[in-house]
Amino acid sequence: MPTEKRDDIEFVETTFTYAIPDDFRESTFDKGLTGTYTYKGPRWLTFEINKDTGKESGWCLIHPEELERPVPLDIERVKVDCSLTENGLLCEIANDEGRQDAVEFRANRSWVTYYEAPDGYTNIEKPTEVEPRDIYDEFNITYDFATKQFNVPLHTWETDITPNMTWDDIKTVRNKMLKDTDGAYTDDMPAEIKNKWIAYRQALRDLPEKLKDFEPKIAAQMFPPMPD
Repeated sequence: MPTEKRDDIEFVETTFTYAIPDDFRESTFDKGLTGTYTYKGPRWLTFEINKDTGKESGWCLIHPEELERPVPLDIERVKVDCSLTENGLLCEIANDEGRQDAVEFRANRSWVTYYEAPDGYTNIEKPTEVEPRDIYDEFNITYDFATKQFNVPLHTWETDITPNMTWDDIKTVRNKMLKDTDGAYTDDMPAEIKNKWIAYRQALRDLPEKLKDFEPKIAAQMFPPMPD
């Protein structure tokens, strides 16, 4: 566990193993897939947890001056030691301090088509290499005061899109997009621009038929790209 101090804050490196779902954005772990990752960040993270909901109320506190501000009555602070292997995943997902190596990894990795959409619609892609943030959701961390345990939820099709999405939901969104783009082009526009808008609006009208073979949670991510 290498450590160092910067600006009176102790930084650590903690290597941990984390579970990977059987497939991208799914929630089953029957294959027993795992990955290894190294957290590099502050040793101590302080979470502000809503006492009623158990949800993290904001970013983790790291600097001493942050800990000096008053705590709202409905908030309790929970301090986590990120040097412990069992806290590695939680700290990696919760810590928002930028890491140059992680930024470079995300910028340089390749992506492949996971669901191929019909012409005029948007393919769904997935990365060939994953990191914990691809799998776990940093915005919906919760804490159980009874067990004193954190829960780091998964990114899934159901959680990242509207839960239990139906085709009626998709059509409602489609109809709003059509309404919002009424008048987006005029007869005196250059033909190249006008034709892009005509094609886009026709793709919206055709969407339920063109994407009918996909589940709503997948089709919801395949909307045609709006013209620039």
